[in-house]
Amino acid sequence: MSDTRIILGLPDYRRLSGAVAAVKAKRRPMELHMKKLAQELETANIVEGDELPENAVAIGSVIQLLDMENGEAFETKLVFPAELDGTQATTSVLSPIGAAMIGKRSGKIISCVTPSGEKRFKLEGVLLSAENQ
Repeated sequence: MSDTRIILGLPDYRRLSGAVAAVKAKRRPMELHMKKLAQELETANIVEGDELPENAVAIGSVIQLLDMENGEAFETKLVFPAELDGTQATTSVLSPIGAAMIGKRSGKIISCVTPSGEKRFKLEGVLLSAENQ
């Protein structure tokens, strides 16, 4: 049986845990992707930043994705909402697709529910890992 837990560097784990705690503190129903992220954080494999595999998606990583529906490949950088640039070049880690990607490794198929329906993507590769920027 393979380990299906996400893998996170300690700094990303702390920032994401804080973001999830802030959402919970609002005492409103959490969106599905945030519930899933909260569950994954509870079981995540936490490592020191320099122990994070280069093929693991971290905040600040540039990722190549393949849209399984239309076959289009694209690149995006995983960031916190304040760092979004309004283009496809950046994706919020707190969005449905961002929450689905964080901590996953190259080669994985991810799925997420967006306002336009369920989407599936293949993580083709981590082109630039967060520590190499």
